[in-house]
Amino acid sequence: MVAVPILFKKRVTVIGLGKSGISAAKLLYDKGAEVTVTDIKSEEELREEIEKLENRGVKLELGNDGRIAVRDAEMVVVSPGVPQDAPAIQLAQERTLPIISEIELFSWYCPSPIIAVTGTNGKTTTVTLIANLLKNLGKKIEVAGNIGIPLTEIIGKLDEKTIVLAEISSFQLEQIERFHPYISIILNITPDHLDRYRSFQDYVNAKARLFLNQESSDWTILNADDEKVSKFADSTQAHIVRFSRAGGVLGQGVFLNSGEIVVRWEGREERICSAQDIKMRGAHNLENCFAAAAVGLIYSAKTEIIRDTISEFPGLEHRLEYVKTINGVQFFNDSKATNVSASLEALNSFTSPVILICGGRDKRGDYTVLRKALKDRVKSVILLGEAKRKMRDAFQGVVSCIEADSLRDGVQQAYSVAACSDVVLLSPACSSFDMFRDFEERGRIFKAEVENLV
Repeated sequence: MVAVPILFKKRVTVIGLGKSGISAAKLLYDKGAEVTVTDIKSEEELREEIEKLENRGVKLELGNDGRIAVRDAEMVVVSPGVPQDAPAIQLAQERTLPIISEIELFSWYCPSPIIAVTGTNGKTTTVTLIANLLKNLGKKIEVAGNIGIPLTEIIGKLDEKTIVLAEISSFQLEQIERFHPYISIILNITPDHLDRYRSFQDYVNAKARLFLNQESSDWTILNADDEKVSKFADSTQAHIVRFSRAGGVLGQGVFLNSGEIVVRWEGREERICSAQDIKMRGAHNLENCFAAAAVGLIYSAKTEIIRDTISEFPGLEHRLEYVKTINGVQFFNDSKATNVSASLEALNSFTSPVILICGGRDKRGDYTVLRKALKDRVKSVILLGEAKRKMRDAFQGVVSCIEADSLRDGVQQAYSVAACSDVVLLSPACSSFDMFRDFEERGRIFKAEVENLV
């Protein structure tokens, strides 16, 4: 076992004072490090975050690009929201300092096995499904990571019998060295965050770091239908479990066969349930169920426990969430669709005519990918936010587009053009940060505006 680096009296700079930066700073301080936290925002802007440091002896260097805080550092911990080309990180690289992520710091002190889930879409749904399954198996679990709770925050709750269930983003994987999941799960990889990565392949490479440190005693669960993900089977040392909604899988795994969810495990095939038994809308959610079922197989779950877990799960807020029906018009909140592939999956989940509300902050997505689905399923598109002109150009000649000044205006215009049995779908294909704090605020406001129509 590799020794944990000694942090006592070590000068460590944390870049970024978000949730993970605060949590990392606390852990570093508790381990005896001399901690400096830097953020480009001012002290006034970060008043609430500073209060969360609970008067620990942490030095603050705020309102600048962070290079001052890095000059005397011996190690740097980077928050996931900080891009690798940030001036502070570039200076740390020039000084050849150790640069790690918050999840790497967590891994130094984690005594528990880790199940790590990544993918462009479906991470939170899959993590929640797996959590429900493990609880039904009587396991002690802690859920953290990109889902909203920093991994370093749960260190004090862990022991060897606890299972850590971690949602992991590509940003978090950029600066790992030892982070080592017992089970790694890669759900899918489609173009996203191209405003951060130089190319799609760079984004793919970041996701592939999830199984960087896995060994032959570990497990890697892969989507056999995703070409990029499927190729990872050649790179991991772990046992491979595949899942597929297109048909059978090579080796052990979970797949769809004539509308039935089937598992192949230890030489036997067994039916779990019908795909129609899954309450969540959308074929893509079958894949999330398959991934959870694969974890159940590794933990020797009985068929009925897997079946009950995946068939009873209703789905999560802001993910193809049914809101209300008004005069025969159904409203769905898919605010979590922050990239093109998520919105495409959402559109493909409906057979009724759709009025699509989309737009927000562009992440260099290729909106032309939506053209066929728009032509086949969508009556009108309501465009919002910074990306609306780019979207209008991409949708030219395919569907009528209406520009809205606000989400309230968008909901009202969508309702005005909808007919009985139509669907009004908020599925932005963009991030929310041009108009909202996050996708959750966007979704809540959408639902409130739908209620205001009555």
